[in-house]
Amino acid sequence: MGSSDLCMQKMASKMNEKFGKYWSEFSTFMAVAVVLDPRFKLQCVHWSFKRVYGDSFEYEFEFSKVKDKLKELYEVYAASYAASHASSSKNMAAHGESGVVGVSSSDDLMTDFDCFSAEQSTVTAKSDMELYFEEHIIPRTTNIDLLSYWEGNKVRYPVLAQLAKDVLAVPISTMASESAFSTGGRVLDCFRSSLKPSTVEGIICLRDWSFGEGNKTFYYFNFS
Repeated sequence: MGSSDLCMQKMASKMNEKFGKYWSEFSTFMAVAVVLDPRFKLQCVHWSFKRVYGDSFEYEFEFSKVKDKLKELYEVYAASYAASHASSSKNMAAHGESGVVGVSSSDDLMTDFDCFSAEQSTVTAKSDMELYFEEHIIPRTTNIDLLSYWEGNKVRYPVLAQLAKDVLAVPISTMASESAFSTGGRVLDCFRSSLKPSTVEGIICLRDWSFGEGNKTFYYFNFS
């Protein structure tokens, strides 16, 4: 941007503006995905935000926003899990499936104990998220499959495992969908505004297939 070449100045200014736009609109949701990686957790978000914002109010605000979003998501999943668990327990009780040999589901005394035990567990037990953060992070260079990790730990962290499965399934980039809309805008312009949706879809698919085959041919000749 400080170049004496006017063309380079304009080009760099546009690049800087575009970079600023994408950086200022970064996704808090993606930061949550980083937290769900046992090699990084909140430490990585804390470190990276410190690098970017320093010890400023903006750092405190952005970091707290990630923690608040994570807490909000967890509470939604925890409520859903509790409701599902309670429903399953009621169904088992209704069918007399106590799961314990020699104990009748109609035993009022032990049923009262079950309720008491559940209340005590709710008060004293730590949440999945608290237990997850208390454990040491896995060495960063460890090669792990995150979905497999959460599948293997769903008994220890039932709520957090379900949350991680949904969050980590989100595509990391919206580039593909944005590109499709851009291509659609060039196909369905003011001169061809009466095309049917099925026709537009066919044109875009044919274009993708044609370019795909062309790339394969290019790579074949380039590397053969």
